Amino acid sequence: MAGLALSGWVISMVKWYFVALIIIATWIGAYGALYLKKGARELKGSLIQKITNKKIWSGLMLYGLASVFSLMALKYENVSIIYPLTSMSYIWVALLSKKYLKEDLNKYKIIGIALIILGVVLLAK
Repeated sequence: MAGLALSGWVISMVKWYFVALIIIATWIGAYGALYLKKGARELKGSLIQKITNKKIWSGLMLYGLASVFSLMALKYENVSIIYPLTSMSYIWVALLSKKYLKEDLNKYKIIGIALIILGVVLLAK
């Protein structure tokens, strides 16, 4: 019987590992969005200046890295569990935009963030 309990615990830990991967992916992706926004602010000048914008490339590379983490989670866990967790990127983007871009975080955004958190908790059950 102890072996069954241990295997259940291991399965539970494996599931949380993939959930953690997708949370990390959304965090990395949020930084990608932040860099794309900063790079977009600088888009002017020649075509060469536009396609060599380091902030744009940083944002794209962060999105690519986030995709790798997402793919690892999707390979082993149900899409019905993993994909809704990607909505957490909205939370990270709102917080990072407030901190680094000085964007407004009004009561409607805060309510939206609370609803996203509630939805993620409900889907995790």
